[in-house]
Amino acid sequence: MQIHDLNDYYKPKNKPLLPIIVAIVGGIIVVAIIIACFLPGDKVDEKGGEQQTEADALATAEPEATPEGLTIKDYSEASTTVVKEEVAATLSAEQISSAIDQGNKAMQAGKFEAARNLYLSAYEGLGTTDLQKSKDLEEKIGRCSIELFTTPRPMTGKVDYIINSGDSLSGIASKYNCPVDLIMKSNNIKNANAIRPGDRLIFPDHPKFSIRVSKSENTLTLFLDGRLFKKYIVGTGQYNKTPAGTFKTGFRQKDPAWYPGNGPGIPFGDPRNILGTRWIPLEATGDTIRVDGYGIHGTWEEKTLGTQSSAGCVRMRNKDVEELSMLIPRNTVVEIVE
Repeated sequence: MQIHDLNDYYKPKNKPLLPIIVAIVGGIIVVAIIIACFLPGDKVDEKGGEQQTEADALATAEPEATPEGLTIKDYSEASTTVVKEEVAATLSAEQISSAIDQGNKAMQAGKFEAARNLYLSAYEGLGTTDLQKSKDLEEKIGRCSIELFTTPRPMTGKVDYIINSGDSLSGIASKYNCPVDLIMKSNNIKNANAIRPGDRLIFPDHPKFSIRVSKSENTLTLFLDGRLFKKYIVGTGQYNKTPAGTFKTGFRQKDPAWYPGNGPGIPFGDPRNILGTRWIPLEATGDTIRVDGYGIHGTWEEKTLGTQSSAGCVRMRNKDVEELSMLIPRNTVVEIVE
C-alpha cells in the first residue's frame, strides 16, 4: 500500500469545467438583464402610476378619475397656492383641455365627484393664464360641489350613519362638526325631530372649510381642504372700511334683527333692516385688531354687489348667504385681504 503525504487529502481537486460553467451562467444573467431593460412595458407617469385614458377616467370609481398622467393624491394635502404652482408646472394646454372635456362628460354621466376633481385639476393648472376659462371652471366646480354636499351622493369625506335610539340631529351634528341644516338638506329631512332609529344618513364628516374675502375683487371664495369649493360675488365696505385680517365665524342667525349703532333693534321684515336673511358674525383672531359689529350678511340690494358699498360688512345675495350659512361649521376660518 502506498503511503501518500497527508496534505494531499486537503489539496483542492482540479475541476477544469468549473470556470466554463461560471462564465456561461454569468453571460446568461447579463443577457437577461439587458433584454428586460428594453422590453416594452406599461407606460407610467412621473409619480409611478399608470396613465389614465379618457375612457379609464370616466370608468374609474369616484373620486379617482383624473386627467391623464395625474392623480388626485398629488393635490389633496397641499394648500391651494402650492397646488396651483405644482400643477401649472405639470399640465400642458392639451392636458387642461382634456381634463375639461373629461369633466364635462363625467358631469353629464352623473359622476359629480369625478367631474369636480377633473375641473379642479384643470383650474389649478390653468392659473391666471385665461381669466374667462378660469371663471367658467369656477362656476362648474361650484355646481359640482353643491350637488355633492346637498344630496346623499357618495363623496370622499362623507360618513354613512345609522340613527340609534336616543340620537338627535343636534347631537349628531356636534359629533361630526357638520351643521344641522346641512345634514337636513343633504338627506331631505323636513323636520329635525322626525328622525327614527334605523334611518340612514349620509353627510360630510368634519368638513374643513375656510373662507377668503378679497376687498379689491369683491369676492368671497369658499375652500374645502384648501381647494376651491365655490366662489361668490359680494359687496364690501365703502371707502375700504372692511377690516383686513384673520377671523372666525360665530353663531349664525336666521332672519336677524339689526342693531345700528346704539339705537333700538330693527326686526327682520322691517324695510329699514339691511341684513337680509342671514347674519354670520366675525370674531378677530391672531394679531388682527379686535373689532365688533362686523360680519357676513344678506342684502336686499343685489345691485350693490361687486362694489365697495356697505358700511364695512361683507354682504351677499340672500340665497348665497343662506347657502354659505348652511355649509360652514361654527369657527370656520375667514381671511379678509385687500
